[in-house]
Amino acid sequence: MLFWFLLTLLPGASAHNPGTPFPNITFRPFAAITELHFDDNVSLAVVLAFLFTVLRNPSLLTLHYRRKQKLVASDMVQPASNWGLFLADRMLEAWSSAQQPLLRPSNVPHQAATLTAIEDLAVGLRIAPSAAELSVSANPAFLDTIDESPIQHLLVLTAPRPHCITAACQKRSLTRGSKDSDVPTVTVISGTQIITPAWVLAGKCSL
Repeated sequence: MLFWFLLTLLPGASAHNPGTPFPNITFRPFAAITELHFDDNVSLAVVLAFLFTVLRNPSLLTLHYRRKQKLVASDMVQPASNWGLFLADRMLEAWSSAQQPLLRPSNVPHQAATLTAIEDLAVGLRIAPSAAELSVSANPAFLDTIDESPIQHLLVLTAPRPHCITAACQKRSLTRGSKDSDVPTVTVISGTQIITPAWVLAGKCSL
């Protein structure tokens, strides 16, 4: 049984869809959630790390929300589940310190406040499963990973330096070496990441 459980954790080993759509949340409600919970001096990197930790742990979130629901007579409801509290603790360890707290000052214990921030963000992103969704299937669609292709950045490949390096040019700036219509479109493979489309811009000395 343990073997089959571990097998379901392997990429491509399940019958899940390739990914559920990226959350269709607009900037204003997302900003309101961050304004409500996060310390004013927390970095953008931490906010983004918090966001993607919530997005990329759908199984843990589902286990957490399942513990909050009484769907069968023998269920022991646990509003602050040890699944969610584990994630909250890891977030505090990673991103909160006495010098730079993760969250705004509050009378609520840090662990509970962090779990509330996780839940509010999950609700805002519309990835928090309802009791009805949890009861429909043992293998619900919201366990799928999130399709992150809508936030794929654009990549333009250029010369790795800002000026010409020949002695005659005396470090003059570079100018574009091709027209827009002549710029090649390519696919870039960087580690396990595939970036497409990408563009290659040639440069030449402005002398």
